Amino acid sequence: MTGPRIALIHAVSLAIAPVVAAFGSHWPQARPVSLLDESLQPDRDAASYGGPSFHERLGRLADYALDIGSEGILFTCSAFADEIEAVKARLAIPVYRPDEAVLEAALRTGGNVVVLVTFGPSIGVLSTQLRELAPKLGHTGAAEVRLVPDALDAVRAGDRDRHDTLIAAAAAAAGDATIVLGQYSMTGAAEAVLEATGRRPLTGPDQAVLKLKHAVTG
Repeated sequence: MTGPRIALIHAVSLAIAPVVAAFGSHWPQARPVSLLDESLQPDRDAASYGGPSFHERLGRLADYALDIGSEGILFTCSAFADEIEAVKARLAIPVYRPDEAVLEAALRTGGNVVVLVTFGPSIGVLSTQLRELAPKLGHTGAAEVRLVPDALDAVRAGDRDRHDTLIAAAAAAAGDATIVLGQYSMTGAAEAVLEATGRRPLTGPDQAVLKLKHAVTG
């Protein structure tokens, strides 16, 4: 029996492999389809951007996902929370932000939480999500988002080892806090973080796939 088609909407190609692997581990019956627009992230960074709104652009991608028969949508870039919420409100199928499931899991640990990111615009988005989720889940510890400087430049230059090393160092500096790798493109650094801290960080793809599977299949 053919499983449901699930659209994965990406802003960076590095996010594709981790989430496809998570489907293989947790929901192999599903048929993930990747839709990639690598202009989204640099346009979000550009102060002079004057094109269509990001609400419109992500909305078009979501509409295409619906047109091809997708039964669920997972966005994999954390910098577009408002735009994703607009899609969620408009479509009848399950639609998820990339990090809502993993942030819930982190806050449920009850201790301090540090979310690491390599893309600056994600800081405000994820900080807002933490503030909104913490009281709902009864979390009273500290929860913050920290930027890992230079890591994104390193991976864009093809230096994945430096990217992972910088993330691992930032995780080690967080002490005993629960570490969340706040972008799917950072998932490959999980082993480096484990080696540096002795603790495995929480990553978005696994938690998101499990949440989406439950929403689609019941």
